[in-house]
Amino acid sequence: MKVLLATDGSSTAMDAASLLARLPHRDRLELTILFVNQAYEFFGVVESQSVVDRCIAEEKSRGMEACQRAAHLFQGANATVETLVVDGHPGETIVDTAADKQVDLIVLGATGHTKIDRFLLGSVSDFVATHAKCSVLVARSQMLEELKQHELRICVGIDDSDRSSNAFSKFCEAGWTVPAQVDFVGVVRLPYTYSDIPIAIDTSNSKKSMQAKLAQTVVQCQHRFPAASIHVEEANHVGDTLVRFATKHHSDLMMLGDTGKGLMGRFLLGSVTRYVLRNAPCSIWISR
Repeated sequence: MKVLLATDGSSTAMDAASLLARLPHRDRLELTILFVNQAYEFFGVVESQSVVDRCIAEEKSRGMEACQRAAHLFQGANATVETLVVDGHPGETIVDTAADKQVDLIVLGATGHTKIDRFLLGSVSDFVATHAKCSVLVARSQMLEELKQHELRICVGIDDSDRSSNAFSKFCEAGWTVPAQVDFVGVVRLPYTYSDIPIAIDTSNSKKSMQAKLAQTVVQCQHRFPAASIHVEEANHVGDTLVRFATKHHSDLMMLGDTGKGLMGRFLLGSVTRYVLRNAPCSIWISR
């Protein structure tokens, strides 16, 4: 499996690297650790070239050190490690490097939950989640701490698309062998109405269909994760429902299937996955 680990040298990025190192995997990892040097973007016309060159060189040196610290976590692991320091815009460079390397998964850290943190999350993680053609794991430090205390708790969001039900199957096929308690959460969408008069809507058929789909998904993954449960929810807002479920059940990782790379797919990604990225208390795995 080919993995791109993006780091900026921060404690959050190191936690993401530690999480990846702690996830046991059956197959050999081909790991690329990437640091994006964007120092050149912060200079205007008033700085001398010598100042610019010195600052860029210092940032490159810091990037090499950050990559080496992350690489150290994989010593003795079943993995080959390559480190890269590249000039550019973080989001675009991460996506482009992932495409060039044809990786299966991008791993990067998420910041906290303050307003400024969510803005920063949107500037990089949102871009990568929206534009990357491969799966993306946005890791939060909480997940690493929780793994030290109990087995992993995974929440898998399922809707009526084939991609969502295939998301967890791809996770199983990738060779990850971490023990986990898995909750499959199917959300039946309630139609929006613009009337103050309550409208009775029969969702029994939709709920039965979702129940059957969840049961089929459980069977496909039962050989790897025998401890699994099924939950069917009704809601207007799918993203909010998934966030509430993950919060209530103390999920460590939420898995979502991408809806596709067309304009409609990106719109849906923004309306559900982006909401989950910014509001869920756990790490997010977007499977493609």
